[in-house]
Amino acid sequence: MLNSKSPVSTTKTTVSAPGKVLLAGGYLVLEAPNPGLVIATDKRFYCSVDRSQNGKSAATQSCHIIVKSPQFHSVWQYDSKVGVDSFLLTPSPSNASDNGFVEKTLRVTMAYIWRKQQALPSSLKIVIHADNDFYSVIPHLQERGLPMTPDAVESLPRFLPCPQHPDTGAPIIRKTGLGSSAALVTSMVGALLMSFEVFKQDRAHNLAQICHCYSQGKVGSGFDVSSAVFGSHVYQRFPKCVLSDLLETMSQLPTCLVQSTVDVLEKAVESKWGGGVVEGVDFNLNLLLADVCGGSESPSMARKVLSWKALQNTNNCNQKELYWEELVEINPKIIQLVQMLNRADDDKERQELLHKLEGAFLSSRRCLKAMGEAAGVPIEPAPQTALADATQEIPGVVAAIVPGAGGYDALACVYTEKDKNLANESEPEEPTTKDKIGQLWKTWTGEDGDQVVCPLAVTAGKFGDGLRLESIF
Repeated sequence: MLNSKSPVSTTKTTVSAPGKVLLAGGYLVLEAPNPGLVIATDKRFYCSVDRSQNGKSAATQSCHIIVKSPQFHSVWQYDSKVGVDSFLLTPSPSNASDNGFVEKTLRVTMAYIWRKQQALPSSLKIVIHADNDFYSVIPHLQERGLPMTPDAVESLPRFLPCPQHPDTGAPIIRKTGLGSSAALVTSMVGALLMSFEVFKQDRAHNLAQICHCYSQGKVGSGFDVSSAVFGSHVYQRFPKCVLSDLLETMSQLPTCLVQSTVDVLEKAVESKWGGGVVEGVDFNLNLLLADVCGGSESPSMARKVLSWKALQNTNNCNQKELYWEELVEINPKIIQLVQMLNRADDDKERQELLHKLEGAFLSSRRCLKAMGEAAGVPIEPAPQTALADATQEIPGVVAAIVPGAGGYDALACVYTEKDKNLANESEPEEPTTKDKIGQLWKTWTGEDGDQVVCPLAVTAGKFGDGLRLESIF
């Protein structure tokens, strides 16, 4: 069921979807049955839908759609038209910019809604907001003269606008790797389905996956959308063949979906795919993420790693076995240890499991870094290795890793805090593990002196902390 914090308004529906962090399963999750440990965050995208109905027509209808994103200083308008055997959605010529994720999600989701109801409202107003941490908060801290510490980041007002280019006024967008596109698409799909009263969680998941793949032009792993719908869990990717034909058909007519395509869409949305949630995860360790500035991000990293792996298979090379197959064993071990920690009865057992988990994460780092070097992909480049190693040395840190596909721009830290009930009141209060991590990152500049590390105010969510009804707007 959709998690609800408040009753649904009769005129406006707001639904949120969380960001994500992939702690284990990077690259391998692209190939079933390899699992991934994906953690939903407390930071979310919010989509509000306000609609008006102007009667029904069996043959043809039109709907004017306005989408506003105050944080992106953007407004997009679209016109949809329903004919006897087609659904058309076109962007307005007056739009100052394009947003493929918004446009394609609207086209597919509204076509599905039309298929279910055979009617559309005369107008639709949509407003999108995102928590700050999906995008770099460094400019906001600098503007206010605040330090780059966890407390300072948490003190920032919500929903701050992106900086704008001084000449063009275009928003300057620097993502932090929380899965902004998946959270945007999923929140919009959820809000539209709820507004039109055709929401079912499994169908919202399938439709969001379709919209996200359609927007990206490829069938991705899907863990980001899955966590946006269901929360933290062990994930296994769905078969790519489920969507290949549908996506190819939809791409042939950029603005129009014909009746036969909508029929295939409906079947795909309402069928069982396989894969998805293997088991839910309540992640009871502390999580701290960093926005890392410095270096450059390499595109198409996953494609390069898979190409390298295929080449190793072709050449019958054992190099792939040293890394890929070792990770096949390590990732399930990480997942198992995380689940065992949730069931640990005493402190001694917990400490033993934490020690094993730290070793498993270190083994994963070693294999991923070596695989990246062999494939020519910066999964854990040298500057990130230095930062992760320094963070790992802080007592209480269980893992300091470059999450997901790796690269230069993010770091994830899993840590524990001492039990305050066991502290000696006669001794001065020690800085917390979080404080120590924050102090290291605040002063970190890297070997070349050009790295900037800024914490994000992100905490881990649980299984079930996915799509959620809201009353915030």
